[in-house]
Amino acid sequence: MKLNLKDGFKTMFGYNATVDKSRRQAPKTTTKSEDAQLMKKDRRKLNATARDQQRNHTILAWMVRRHLDYVSRFAPHIRTGDTALDQKVIELLQWHGLRKNFDVSNRHDRDSFMRLFEMGKTLDGDCGMLKLSTGQLQAIESDRITKTNDLPKQWADKVTDLGLVLDKYGATTHYEISNRGRSGNQYVYDKMVKAEDMLFDGYYTRFDQTRGISPLATALNMSQDVNEIFEYNAIKAKIHSLFGLAFMREAPTGMSYPKSGDEDTSAVTDGDPYSVSYASNGIMTLDLEDGDKIDTIESKTPSTELLNFTQEEIRIILLALDIPFTAYDSMKSSFSARIADRSEYEESAEEKRRKNQNILKEYTAWKVNSWARVPNMLGNALDSAGISPMELVRKIEWIPAGTPWLDKGKEVDAEKSAIAGGLQSTPRATLARGMDAYKIIDEQAEYLAYAKDKGVPIYYADSGQMDVTVDEEDIVENTTETIEAINE
Repeated sequence: MKLNLKDGFKTMFGYNATVDKSRRQAPKTTTKSEDAQLMKKDRRKLNATARDQQRNHTILAWMVRRHLDYVSRFAPHIRTGDTALDQKVIELLQWHGLRKNFDVSNRHDRDSFMRLFEMGKTLDGDCGMLKLSTGQLQAIESDRITKTNDLPKQWADKVTDLGLVLDKYGATTHYEISNRGRSGNQYVYDKMVKAEDMLFDGYYTRFDQTRGISPLATALNMSQDVNEIFEYNAIKAKIHSLFGLAFMREAPTGMSYPKSGDEDTSAVTDGDPYSVSYASNGIMTLDLEDGDKIDTIESKTPSTELLNFTQEEIRIILLALDIPFTAYDSMKSSFSARIADRSEYEESAEEKRRKNQNILKEYTAWKVNSWARVPNMLGNALDSAGISPMELVRKIEWIPAGTPWLDKGKEVDAEKSAIAGGLQSTPRATLARGMDAYKIIDEQAEYLAYAKDKGVPIYYADSGQMDVTVDEEDIVENTTETIEAINE
């Protein structure tokens, strides 16, 4: 027996992944820029496929919606130390967040706009928001940033196939914006815009990558497979349901059937056909002979094995957006497992949220600098507080929407224990739920003052605990009287 040790020696001091043993797909031999891996034509195919599946596949559409719920919702929080300035900035941000002030198309307010912005990044890889001289923003979907055939000559040699002008370091200096023409499916040159006039973000996996790529790219084929499995099995079940009923009749004693080769090979029948009648209420009645049976023709489709396989495919598809399977099917896990899954998902969502927070930070700087030049809008308030526009921008935070409670009682008790043990602070605990501890205190103080003015007592203590509304002097006086009474 001759042993071939050639392959073994190849990897003895190297990596198995570099050796082609003809038992799997051959190892890759070239490394390209990520932009070269997905050129303009293929990029459009990928984006169109992702959009189509989001449009028609329920599971993928739900995945995207759940992803957006966690990473695209934010609220502004500010604490400069000047209450009047804080209130002025919040009012301006709320005012500009209205759809007529934020979106040049007058269709989306800031929250809806940010949700669609993140959807554009998730499905297409990247998305842009163009700053306009009106103070509004215009959404620029990914496919509209591209090199068109009617590009002016002075830009023809500067714009890449992906619609960008890059400096010698690979930084984007200009974007080519196209429109889709009257038919809505063309790409016609519109304008060149400076990078500083665009709020742009995407999903990147390489340092030299200039355009983002959808995180769903790894899951689209499998998502299509699952959708087709569901569709084909539904058709199969419909066909089988047309087969109707199976009648099983006992053969009379001594009856013989023709053998192969006999002249008459037709089936031997005996007895009258079954009598079937239908009542007015739709119930079917059958007149059967003794020993006869009836059954439905059951295809047993889809099989248990197919259902288990499909479930595993769905589990893998969800990983494209880091969504735990318990979010899809909570019946297959314990409460503690759901809590653990949510904690891990929160960690994976942190980076995605941070990217959107940075975009909102750029948006805030743009608006604050604009408002600061108008005395009646923000200029006078900044002068009165002695704060520069840049200092104000640093004080404004965009806080993610809070994580929903799974078991409020247990989770609140856990937070209270962490705060009491010095492992957590009240401001951080409230921020995790999308709330501002300082704002809560201000609102509570106003509420308690109003209740005191109206003479309405407010009780918050648990059973057996001291009422939080009792005055400290009353506590001392009552304690002294109690001690004197005991001594007497």
